[in-house]
Amino acid sequence: MDDSRIEEARAVFEQAETAYAAGRFIEAAAGYERSYALLVEAGRDTAPLVLFNIASSYDRAGRLAEARAAYQRFVDEARGDIPGIGDRVEQARARVAVLGPGAAPGPEPVLPQPPAESPPAPSSGGVSPVGPIVLAAGGALVVAGLVIGGIALGRDGDLGAACPSRQACSAELRGDYDEIRTLALAGDIFWIGGALVAATGLVLTLVLPGGSDTTASLGCGPSGCQARLVRSF
Repeated sequence: MDDSRIEEARAVFEQAETAYAAGRFIEAAAGYERSYALLVEAGRDTAPLVLFNIASSYDRAGRLAEARAAYQRFVDEARGDIPGIGDRVEQARARVAVLGPGAAPGPEPVLPQPPAESPPAPSSGGVSPVGPIVLAAGGALVVAGLVIGGIALGRDGDLGAACPSRQACSAELRGDYDEIRTLALAGDIFWIGGALVAATGLVLTLVLPGGSDTTASLGCGPSGCQARLVRSF
């Protein structure tokens, strides 16, 4: 486990997140690409998760050919044993099918806005709390992932001092190594997946009007973490 590359990958990823939130999608895509490359160099099994962020950035920028290629890379490289990967792979496959092999670049997508002729009632004006709640939940997942990842890095450093090769180790140390890899995997899933949840929260903050009858919940389990939205009709 290469500590310096992983730390750089996370730092670059956070910069890309900032660019994405500001609508600088091409800049975000470049940052995600760099983060992905660093995670691959560090040997992280979860590196393909970042390909979904790359694809989403190109998609939002209207660079449809690049978006389709990135979605396809994600489908091809995503490991089936990563918790929660199945739903995201299906989403990527759907976008590949929609974009098609000859998708032409288009203008930057415009976020839907509440209809001007249907303003919210005076008692329910302002911003719907759903978006900020999802945004905060995603941020909490990112923080949790960084903490878990930091613990994994610290324990890996201790293991490296006791067994530098990480191969011809005692049974006890091999057990420790398996635990460290599990921690690292969990940390990556939280900070990468949490960023996607936070991005969803940001979009909802911009789109949902105050008084919206949409509710949100965040759940974590064997299939990973997801934000779920429910709207009453």
